[in-house]
Amino acid sequence: MRNVLTATRSDLDGLVRSWPVWIATALFSVAVLLGWVPWMFSALLANEDRPLLLAIRQAQLWLPPFAIFVGWVSIRDERGSDSSDCGALTGPTERFLESFVGRAVVVVVAVSIVVCLLAALVAVRPGVVLVSSFVGGLTAVALFGLVWVAIAVGASRLLETRRRAIGLAVGLYVLFAFLWRETVVVFVSYALTGDTAVDVEQPALLASLAEPTWYLYLTRLNPYEAFDGALYYLPRLLETLVLGESATHPHAPNLFGLAVLLAWVVLPVAVVSWRAD
Repeated sequence: MRNVLTATRSDLDGLVRSWPVWIATALFSVAVLLGWVPWMFSALLANEDRPLLLAIRQAQLWLPPFAIFVGWVSIRDERGSDSSDCGALTGPTERFLESFVGRAVVVVVAVSIVVCLLAALVAVRPGVVLVSSFVGGLTAVALFGLVWVAIAVGASRLLETRRRAIGLAVGLYVLFAFLWRETVVVFVSYALTGDTAVDVEQPALLASLAEPTWYLYLTRLNPYEAFDGALYYLPRLLETLVLGESATHPHAPNLFGLAVLLAWVVLPVAVVSWRAD
């Protein structure tokens, strides 16, 4: 364990000194903040009772590429240096953790800064920032970022070449972000109902839906959708637990979504360890 902590500390120091990581962090932050600016002056914002969550939701598109890049560029540097030889003395799980922890810290810190900046903008307009929205939203988006760090690091540890590793990570990003509803959901809908059109109340938030049951669980297998549900569920769960307010969203599918996000963080290290055995 001491070797892992030492390697992680060295890895994190290298990340902090990496200018591509700093540039990627700046671009990610600017993209998310610019995505929120039009909403600040939109008439639709008057219908939002939790505007900070809508602001955090702007990170949904940009966070995965940022996390994948942080994982890829640092692993690229690691493979080109002598530090990777030290990792050969440890097991696959330790090597995964050495790579994962430093990159996870970078992504979580970047996400935290962005959420704080978004909260400042929301405080200016429309002027409503709930503590539960801040804590719950930050937890959800940080967990979503960790998913993609784990995917990037896991792909690099599983595949022999950088090109294949980045191809797998980007391929999953394209599937989950753009193709999931049009392929997997449509196929399962047709198999279960005989119709490709899903009978779902729209544009209701995923966290608030109570049926159809198959859709609630199938959709959340996608970390994108699991994050979307968790983003709006966690603040209300905090209010229920801390303030004793009545629950407004169904617990079972939303807790399943949180479990899915955690599983996507753990799954890569499990697969790496299994392949090594």
